Amino acid sequence: MADIDDLQRIYLFRTGVQVNSKDKSSIPAMGERGIMVVGDLTLYTVERRGGYVTLPKGIFECTMEDHKRLGKVLRVKAEGVNGHSIKNNRGILAGILVHAGNYPHHVVGCVAPGMTYIENGVGQSSAAMQYIFQFCGGWGVGKKLSLEVDSL
Repeated sequence: MADIDDLQRIYLFRTGVQVNSKDKSSIPAMGERGIMVVGDLTLYTVERRGGYVTLPKGIFECTMEDHKRLGKVLRVKAEGVNGHSIKNNRGILAGILVHAGNYPHHVVGCVAPGMTYIENGVGQSSAAMQYIFQFCGGWGVGKKLSLEVDSL
């Protein structure tokens, strides 16, 4: 098994800037903007706030996965070395992903990257995910990379 320092690394920096969107049932969804640095490209991010789980600062191992509902995602390792220990509202380890999404109501404890900054969210999120996979040498189920989380 490769050491986490030997893996391709992407960086998530939270900005503290809040955004709001409404989901299909008109319930407000609060979010936080961030930036993700992938090689020499800067992407924009949105994460859900308002009582939803989030990754703490740190370095985490991620694995490429073909998710049944969301398609190609990065799953942040839960527990163990280079894993998180965040529990959801049911008291079990949260399944935190990096996946395509444009607004806070598209993510629940996850991170959505985008190529562009749009009102209340990010744009071209699928293209941003493809760029991340490309940066890591291409898509491959089980392929690993690291995610470093911090604040600006």
